[in-house]
Amino acid sequence: MKILLLALFFSAGAHAFDLDLNQEEMNIGVLQVRSDGLASQVLEVRRSVSTPENVYLNVTFKKEYKYCTKEANRRVWIATEYSPSCDDNRCTNGRVAGHWSTETYCLEYKMIGRDVSEAIKLDFDNAVTLVGNEEEIFAIAINQREKSSSDFNLSAKVIRANNPYEMTQKKGKNKLKFEFQK
Repeated sequence: MKILLLALFFSAGAHAFDLDLNQEEMNIGVLQVRSDGLASQVLEVRRSVSTPENVYLNVTFKKEYKYCTKEANRRVWIATEYSPSCDDNRCTNGRVAGHWSTETYCLEYKMIGRDVSEAIKLDFDNAVTLVGNEEEIFAIAINQREKSSSDFNLSAKVIRANNPYEMTQKKGKNKLKFEFQK
């Protein structure tokens, strides 16, 4: 299943578009949305001698938040002092003093979507130094992990390069590191 998904993400077609990585910060805009509601897009990017060591791709996508639609009140005891009591090697905390208070709690929740922006870092610090008119082309797959998350699964594939690369996502970060394989 995973191989099929990767094949779909990296197949040529309407999901890819060219992007010259010639600035440190670039605005990609709103990511496409799959049928399951998750943001997903494959970018075909071109690296050249003018590409900075670190490129930040700013993307916009929908993120779901839990929103309370119905609230209620209830009375709760707020203990201010505790006095432990022990009986036959068994101890409990006995409430000695306190007061009643009213708290509000949520009865029903609804998920709402909001547009949020996130920067994805492409790290070329350990990539091959390009000279003259040399360029490299990569396909980068950006996939939102969950509807309520700002985290992405990032993967890349070499389309055209003179050197072998290993592209890895830093765990828990929206960062993709391009390392030249020696």
